[in-house]
Amino acid sequence: MVQEGLSRLYERRDEYPLHTHFGPYLVKTVARLCVDEHRERQSKTLRQNTLLGLIRRSETPLLSAERRESRERVSSAMAGLPERERACLLLAVCEDMSYQEIGETLSLSFDEVNNAIRRGRQALREALGALA
Repeated sequence: MVQEGLSRLYERRDEYPLHTHFGPYLVKTVARLCVDEHRERQSKTLRQNTLLGLIRRSETPLLSAERRESRERVSSAMAGLPERERACLLLAVCEDMSYQEIGETLSLSFDEVNNAIRRGRQALREALGALA
């Protein structure tokens, strides 16, 4: 930075009274160069992080289509379940409820909830095959 500052001052030696006040001009020039360099590095880092974030979040059309197809298959398989199994599975998986809480909510015994979830999971495995 000091070398660049000296070079800039030498190039503009006719614009400044460097023969009497060389030190302050050099300090100010070097300080501005340092600030500019720091801003450039921050900007470069920010641009790189932004690009990396976009790359990570971007999906190829194939990946997007595969995810959409998987969602549709799971939704279809869930819709094909009997109401009791579907309700118990959704409460257990999506709402993170315990079997006891599910039983209280749906007026079922613990064993009925357990059996409904087991049957629902088995039916989903069969319906989804390799996706599951």
